[in-house]
Amino acid sequence: METDLGRGTWHDERRGEVLFREYAEQIHAEREATLSPGTWRNQRSLLNRHLLPAFGHRHIGDVTRADVRRWWASKAAQPVNRRNAYYLLRVIFNTAVEDELIQVTPVQIKDAGKDVAKRRPTFTVDDFKAVAAHMPLDLGAALWTIFGAHLRIGEVCGLHRGDYDPIAGTLLVERQMTDSDGTRSERGTKTGQVKTVALPAPTIAALEAYISDHPALPRQPMFQGPRGRLNSQWLRKAWERAREAAGLPNFHVHDIRHVSLTAVAQSGATLREIQHRGGHASVGAALRYQHATNERDRRNADALSDLLT
Repeated sequence: METDLGRGTWHDERRGEVLFREYAEQIHAEREATLSPGTWRNQRSLLNRHLLPAFGHRHIGDVTRADVRRWWASKAAQPVNRRNAYYLLRVIFNTAVEDELIQVTPVQIKDAGKDVAKRRPTFTVDDFKAVAAHMPLDLGAALWTIFGAHLRIGEVCGLHRGDYDPIAGTLLVERQMTDSDGTRSERGTKTGQVKTVALPAPTIAALEAYISDHPALPRQPMFQGPRGRLNSQWLRKAWERAREAAGLPNFHVHDIRHVSLTAVAQSGATLREIQHRGGHASVGAALRYQHATNERDRRNADALSDLLT
């Protein structure tokens, strides 16, 4: 110990004697202010169902890499929940390192964070148009805004009339509406990013027609529902009816964003441009749309081959 003190590397192992349950509850409470209500509730569920039963009775400093590996193996039948719970476990132990309760995190499983979600069906711009054709007229503009500005559903519900610049043909996206226990509130976007995005002609046309029929002040909601500001539940229900009518029952509202960003990638946009339009926090998040560019490149190469044979 004296040698370690001299080197400045001594660590008081008694600091790690705090129970995982107590420390995890503390971290979860601290994160409430920085997470959306939905994410915070989901992490509460992950804590209760997957982490506290396994580690709650253990001291932070006693949890080893082997313990984490055994826990990981025990959750193999629930790959998505396992990945999400692992992320939360990593946050807790990384914070414990920062708080100097432990020196090294035991949460170090290789490739644990890779995407394990089931592959979703691939939808096209024509599929979007087919569903949009069955939507109520008043909601058509909201759908085209989701498509043209690549919005999440909370973001389209959070728009104000003044966010649209009719001269520049752009839309400012800086907030979302969240629903928590029946209470709606404004928050920043999911990634914390603010973007001003140029809108394609069909979106501008739909917005101009809607605004002409529904005048409002700049700080008032962009889109109105039957009881005031458009909310995600009402929009989803209308979309579900329209997708059934179009024969596309597996097409979800959040798929619109993927369809439109894939179309942007197919148009030749760079990763940085996709990142900007999508409001992604990193270029890595925009990489999922790069498959469209790769597929187009293969088609171009095949077409060139046909010309040469």
